[in-house]
Amino acid sequence: MSGHQETREVILPINTHSIDIIIGNQIRKRRKACGMTQTQLAEPLEAKYQQIQKLESAANRVSAAQLFILAMVLNVPLYYFFEPFLKEKIKLDHYGFASEAINLCLDFIENHQKSLDDLRQTLLRT
Repeated sequence: MSGHQETREVILPINTHSIDIIIGNQIRKRRKACGMTQTQLAEPLEAKYQQIQKLESAANRVSAAQLFILAMVLNVPLYYFFEPFLKEKIKLDHYGFASEAINLCLDFIENHQKSLDDLRQTLLRT
């Protein structure tokens, strides 16, 4: 097909719960690497440790605001939570618009990471 666009290759889980599980696993992995308890991680979210348990086990979904705060507290870029999607590669051409949306989001995160890092540092200083 002429005019074929090259797409970014990422894993696209079968359902949204799979995404929640992967993000929860990333939260748990980073929290433990930082030597933090669930209670300590819950404090900046103004939550209880049970909420962190639910996020890590994918019993509850992580909101965008929570993910942003978690990235700042755990000192990781936002895309850290989505890195497992980039580990194994599959073509997303047959997903149509979904692949374009994913590419747009990934490009935005890559292009604005320095601004997000600067904002994180500013917020952590206050």
